[in-house]
Amino acid sequence: AAVSQTGLALRYASDVLQADSEVVLAAACNEPISLEFACAQLLQTRSFALRIIRSNGLALCHLPLQFREDREVVLEAVRGNGRALAAAAQRFHEDREVVLHAVRHDQKV
Repeated sequence: AAVSQTGLALRYASDVLQADSEVVLAAACNEPISLEFACAQLLQTRSFALRIIRSNGLALCHLPLQFREDREVVLEAVRGNGRALAAAAQRFHEDREVVLHAVRHDQKV
C-alpha cells in the first residue's frame, strides 16, 4: 500500500481507508503526522491509540489530547521514544517513572 511508503498518502485515501485501522497504523508507523488525515472516530479509540504508540512513540503528539493525559499511553510512548515526553501533559514532566523511561530511551530528553 502507498501509505507504507509514505504515510501522508493517507490524505488522498477514501473515507473508508482513512477509517481502516490497519491502513492508518501502516501510515502512522511511517509518518505519525499522517494521523491528521485518519478518521476522528478511530483515533478516539484507546486500544487503537495504544497500538499506534507501540509502533511509533512520537505519534503521541498527533493523537487526541485525552491520550496525552493518559498515563499508560504516555508510558508506552516514552518507552518507545523518549522524545515523546514533549507531547505529554505537563504533569508527566514531573512524574519520576515517566521521566526515567524517557531518559533511558533517549539521553537527550
